Parts: sequence; C-alpha cells; structure tokens
Amino acid sequence: MKNLNAIDQLMFYKDKISLFKDLDEYEIITLVDDVIFKKYIRFEVIFSEGEQKDDYIYYIAKGSVNISTRGKDRVLKKIVTLDETSLIGEMKP
Repeated sequence: MKNLNAIDQLMFYKDKISLFKDLDEYEIITLVDDVIFKKYIRFEVIFSEGEQKDDYIYYIAKGSVNISTRGKDRVLKKIVTLDETSLIGEMKP
C-alpha cells in the first residue's frame, strides 16, 4: 500500500463520496492505486483550458470550484460553480 495516509483520509470521507459509499476498505484500495489529497488556496487555478490533460479526477471534499472560460474578448466568464462532492477532470481514468 503506497500511501496509507491518503487511504485513511479516503476512508474518512467515503460515505460522502457516492462512488465509494457502499464499498468496503479492500474494494476501495483496489480501485484507487494512487490517491492524492491536495489543498488549493482560494482563487488558485487548478488547470486551464487548452493545457495538456492530466489523468486525475478531482473530488471536491470541501469548498467549491469555479469553472470559467475566456471569451473572444479575452474576458474571463464563469460557466458554473461546482460544490462539495462534485467530480471534475478527465474522466478517462
């Protein structure tokens, strides 16, 4: 088991994550080989449109994330705000 601390944290939050809610610890560990818990500061950009994609799926455990885009006028426009328990990112993993 690579990251016991991350697994412990995941087990703490599992009832709030619909994907993991009905799974036992062994099933969750099997599903998630590499779990990373990361805290972002307010207004920090997680990733930008057009960047090379990573293979992460982000789960919002606390707080919210604004999804924005730049229009032709280069002005940043908010599309939606995702709240706690939302998933974002490349869904191919």
